Amino acid sequence: MTNRLSLSAAGLLAVLIVIAGCGGKSSSTTTQSAATAADPNLVAAVPADLKGKPVVIGTDATLAPMEFTAADGKTIQGVDVDLGTAILAKLGLKPDFQATAFENLIPGVQSGRYGLAMSSVTDKKEREKLVDFVTYLNEGSTIYTSAGAPKVATLRDLCGLSAGAEKGTIYQEELETTSASCPAGKKISIKPFLSQTDVVKALEDGRVQASVSDTPIAQWSINQSKGKLVAQGKEYGIAPYGIVLPKGSPLAAPIKDALTALIADGTYATILKKWGLTSGQ
Repeated sequence: MTNRLSLSAAGLLAVLIVIAGCGGKSSSTTTQSAATAADPNLVAAVPADLKGKPVVIGTDATLAPMEFTAADGKTIQGVDVDLGTAILAKLGLKPDFQATAFENLIPGVQSGRYGLAMSSVTDKKEREKLVDFVTYLNEGSTIYTSAGAPKVATLRDLCGLSAGAEKGTIYQEELETTSASCPAGKKISIKPFLSQTDVVKALEDGRVQASVSDTPIAQWSINQSKGKLVAQGKEYGIAPYGIVLPKGSPLAAPIKDALTALIADGTYATILKKWGLTSGQ
């Protein structure tokens, strides 16, 4: 089995998203999307030893609107939660979403702690050496800053500024790579945080001047900040999110087929619209 299962080119184009302007640890309680009936053909493709058991899904529940904790402090909700629940329902399975730090997701899948991870994880070649992916959504990246920060257009413009990033993400890597190329005396002062919630709070409190994250997450934070945060420059680096599975997982192909079915029957689009994401096509 290859280490990445993708939708067709047309299918991936259909999920290119833009923001429609939606303005700690928790238990594994999750929201339930509209009921999705099991597909007998897809259920038959699930190995017998996995049937009748909840699928433990690791997620970083600080990445609104993709996955985050509701006001009750327990319920994990968001795009990935609804989509993951619907995918597993097609397979006759139920999810058990468990919150953890982003940096624990891939090691947790590798160790068997999680059956899979679904948490805005970008499919990268380096990560494909460790785990398998089923890609399901294209996203870009956006730089955003506190309202009073200097104007910036690119990562290079962050030289000499302070910037926050969640530990273990591609954005910590991008900031470190960019800082290394900054002139002497103008390196980026990078502050890593354990959660995206902490990054946003540091921005709003003025402890850092800038950050960069996936566009849906950046835009959600900006919309919720009541003018404290602003987007800078243009979106860049469109890349696919992937459902993370152990190498050679027998669930990879059934999950891909279930996702294709959800796109065909409109469930996929309904979930994106619910959380303020719409097709870019």
